[in-house]
Amino acid sequence: MMIIFQIIMSATVSFSESVPVEFNHTVETCLSAQSLWSHFDLALTNSKGSRLWPTKSSKVQGSGVSEEAIINVTYKAGLFSPTYSYRVSNISPLETFTYSAVPEDHPFEGGAQIDIIDHGEYRELVWDGLYQTPANARRHRRFFKKYSAKFFKQLNDNIGQLETVECSF
Repeated sequence: MMIIFQIIMSATVSFSESVPVEFNHTVETCLSAQSLWSHFDLALTNSKGSRLWPTKSSKVQGSGVSEEAIINVTYKAGLFSPTYSYRVSNISPLETFTYSAVPEDHPFEGGAQIDIIDHGEYRELVWDGLYQTPANARRHRRFFKKYSAKFFKQLNDNIGQLETVECSF
């Protein structure tokens, strides 16, 4: 009985010592679902060749948007440029996919879902995520907050540039 209590207490303590970090970003665009999907596939293969991915914030190498693909993201943070791995899953082509942090090399647990919602005249790109972070990872959370604000601003800018080329106004 004591062993069961210790297991329950250690699980409770571990859970209570984590801090959630939620993020959500939505962009309305005239880009087609096919175009957005193709741009994401290229970005998750090699972001250097992508006009969608905010390459000023990070670079990506991977196998694109394919089930169980591993993508490696190198974050640009001055002198400190960590690389973390993510697993792509739950793919519904032209509509949605998720990515999850690979626990062996990532300081957070969790990931995000990216949805492309077609409203006929426009699409919504919805990026919705949640990470559980260790309570003592304050520096990582602060970096992520600054990074994600910069990343999503650059994503908006990149989508705007793509719209000038791909959409007829």
